[in-house]
Amino acid sequence: MNEHSRAQELAAIAIDFALEAGERHELDRHLEGCPDCRVVAEQLAEFDRAIAGLRSESAPDELRRRILDPGSARVRAGRRSWVIPERFRWPALTVAAAAAVVIAVVASTLPWQSRGSDRPDVAVVSPSPGGPATTSDPGATVGPPPITRPPILAYAPLAELTPGDATGSVVALGSDFRLASLDGTPPAELAARMTVEPALEFAIEPEADGRSVRLRPLERLTPGAVYRFTLAGNDGRTRDTWAFQARQSVRIVSTVPGDTETDVPLDTGIEITFDQDGVVDPASHVTIEPATKGRFELHGRVLAFVPNRLQPATIYTVTVSSGVTVKGTDEVLAEDVRFRFETAAKAGNERAVVLQFADDVVEVATATRPELTMWAYSQDESAPPRTVPIEVYRLADLGSAIDAFRQLRRSSRWAQWSTDDLVPTAGLRRVMAFDARLEQAGGTLWFRFPEVLPPGSYLVQHPSPTRPIQTVLQVTDVAGYLTVSDPRTLVWANDLATRGPLSGATVTADGDALGQTDADGLLLADTPAILRIDADRRCAEACDPVVIVTAADGRSAFLPAGSRDGDGKGGGYGRSDRNEDYWLVFHTDRTLYRRTDTVNVWGVIRDRESGAVPATIDIQLLADSGGPAPPPIVTLHPRPGPTGAFTGSLRLADLPEGSYQLALRVGSKVVGTTGIQVDRILKPAYRIEVETGRRVYIEGDRIKITARANFFEGSPVPGVPLRI
Repeated sequence: MNEHSRAQELAAIAIDFALEAGERHELDRHLEGCPDCRVVAEQLAEFDRAIAGLRSESAPDELRRRILDPGSARVRAGRRSWVIPERFRWPALTVAAAAAVVIAVVASTLPWQSRGSDRPDVAVVSPSPGGPATTSDPGATVGPPPITRPPILAYAPLAELTPGDATGSVVALGSDFRLASLDGTPPAELAARMTVEPALEFAIEPEADGRSVRLRPLERLTPGAVYRFTLAGNDGRTRDTWAFQARQSVRIVSTVPGDTETDVPLDTGIEITFDQDGVVDPASHVTIEPATKGRFELHGRVLAFVPNRLQPATIYTVTVSSGVTVKGTDEVLAEDVRFRFETAAKAGNERAVVLQFADDVVEVATATRPELTMWAYSQDESAPPRTVPIEVYRLADLGSAIDAFRQLRRSSRWAQWSTDDLVPTAGLRRVMAFDARLEQAGGTLWFRFPEVLPPGSYLVQHPSPTRPIQTVLQVTDVAGYLTVSDPRTLVWANDLATRGPLSGATVTADGDALGQTDADGLLLADTPAILRIDADRRCAEACDPVVIVTAADGRSAFLPAGSRDGDGKGGGYGRSDRNEDYWLVFHTDRTLYRRTDTVNVWGVIRDRESGAVPATIDIQLLADSGGPAPPPIVTLHPRPGPTGAFTGSLRLADLPEGSYQLALRVGSKVVGTTGIQVDRILKPAYRIEVETGRRVYIEGDRIKITARANFFEGSPVPGVPLRI
C-alpha cells in the first residue's frame, strides 16, 4: 500500500471512527501536501453528509435487541460473522441512540421484504414527507429519491520503480532500478525529481522503450540499509514513494535472555530472533553450555529452546555458529554469535549486598600498606557490611600474576552467583588473613591492610560463602603509565623508591620488545599487532594483552593494555579513544526522547595526524541490541565546517520505546558512539510541591509557604533555590 492509498483509507475510517493521534497526524500531514487525496477526503465527507440527511425509520425490535445486547461484540448475518475491533466499538450510549433508527437507505441496499403478516419483526416503510405511503403500482419501490453521489477520483500513479535484482523488497547491493513513466511524463524528467534517503547518487540511463530510464547507483548499497525513494510533482509536493532494503548477511537481532542478564528464572525459555524469515535448520547451529535437555521450536524468525529445567546460580553460554542460511537466497550468518546469562539462586540463598573489587589488578609501593577499593550493589538498598574477611595468597612470579589477571579479566564480573571462573587457591601459600574494616568515600568502599607486604605478586580474596571475589596485587616500586594508539605506543616509567624517572628499563608486549626508556623514563615505539585491539572484540576472546616494564636491577611490573569490556580503553592506564584516527567531540542535546521527537547532535572532528577535517560524515541511529550492529534506522549526513564543527537533527517517527545508539562514521569506520533512550511518556524534569500553613487566613495574617522540588524519581534537588 502506497502513501495515497493509506491516506484515503484513513480518510474513510475517520468518517465513522476517531483516529488515534498518530494516524490523525499522518492523515493531516499527507492531505496538506497532496491535492488529489484532499479532493477524495472532501468527497467522502460530502457523501457522509448526504447520508446523514436522509430520513430515518424505526428499527425492527429484533435488530434493536441485538444491537443493545452488551454481551456481544459480533454482528451476524446469515452464517457470516464479523468481529468489531475494540478501537472501533461505539460507546454504549451511542449504540443505544443508533439502535432507535435505521437509515432509510436500506430501502435500496438491504430491503426489508415482507414474508407475511405474521412477521412483526419486518420493518414497514413510512410515508415520504412529500407523498403518500403507498402507490398504485404493486411493483414500485417506495423509498427516498436516488442519491446523487459525487465521483471519487482514484489515485493515478505517475511512475513505477522496480529494482533490477531483488527478492521481494530486498535488493542486491549492486542492484540498479528501473523508473517507468505511467502518465506520459518524460522519464528523465521524473528521474530529476527523484530523491533518495539515505543519500544515494546514481547515473540516469535511458531505456530503449523510450518511456523508462535506468537508475544506476554510483556505489554499492549499504548492507541492511532501507532506501526510501521519493518522487516529487512539478509543484515540489510528494507524489509517490517506494522503499527497499539492501541485502545483508543473516543477523541475530535479539535474544532472550539478554547477554549478561542475571537472576533469570529457572523456567525461562531461550529465544533467538533472526532478521529474516525462512532460516534453514538454525537449531543445528546452536550449542548450550552446560548441556541442557529440551526441545527447539521455530516460529517465523524466532528460534525458541524450551529446556526441561535450568540449574540455579549457573552461567549458561549459548553459541550460534556461523552458516545459518535463508531458504531461496545465498544469505548466511557470517560469524558466530554468543550470549551468556545467569540463572537465579535457589529460594533462600538471595544476598542483600553484592561486593566487587574495583580493579582486576592493583599496584602499591613496597613501603606502603596496601589500600583496596570495593563496590557494593544492592537491590533493596541494604547497607553494606561494616567488616569483611580478607585472605592474601602469594603468587610464584610475574608470569603467574599475569595468568591470574587474565583469568579474572575473562571472569563474569556481571554475574551475581557463579564462582566457576575464579582463580583456584589450592596450592597457593596464604600469607595473610584479617577482617577488614570497610570505610566509605562517596559511593566507594575501601580498606587498608594491617601491614606492608614484601615485594612480589599476590592474589587477594574475599571468601564470601555465596560468591568470593578476587583481585591481583602487585607490590613493586616500578610504576608505569601506558597509552596505546594505532600508530604509536607511549610508556612512562618511574621509580617509587627514588621518586624519579626509571631510565634504561626494558619494555615488552607479550614477548615483543618495544625498546628501553630514556633518561626521562619515556619510550615511544611503533605499536605491535598484539596491542591493536579490535573495538568489537570481547575480553573473553583473549583481548587482554599486557606491557611489562623491567628495570635494570630486575624489578618489574605489568600494565594491562586494554579494559575489561574490550572497548579499547585502558581502564586507568591512559588508553586513548576507541578510534585513534580522529579527535572527536560528539554529543546529543539530551539523552531521553519521545517516540516522535527530534534528536539534535553536535560535535567537532579532526584528523589526529594532519588536523584535516573529513569532507563528509554519517551519523546513524541504531537499535541498541547488545549484539552485532543492526542496520541503521535513519542516517544523517552533516558536513563539518572548516574547524571540524558539525550539527544536525534526526527526526524520530513513532520509534518503539527502548535504548538506541548514535554511531558516527567516517567512511566505513565507526569513530564514536553515544546512547539515547526513547520513552512513550516523558515525566517533567521537576515536581514542585507547595503548601501553605493553613487554608483560612484573616486579613493582616502572614501566610507561611513551604515548597519542595524533586527530580524524576523523587530524589531531592540539590542546591536548587525555590523562589515564591
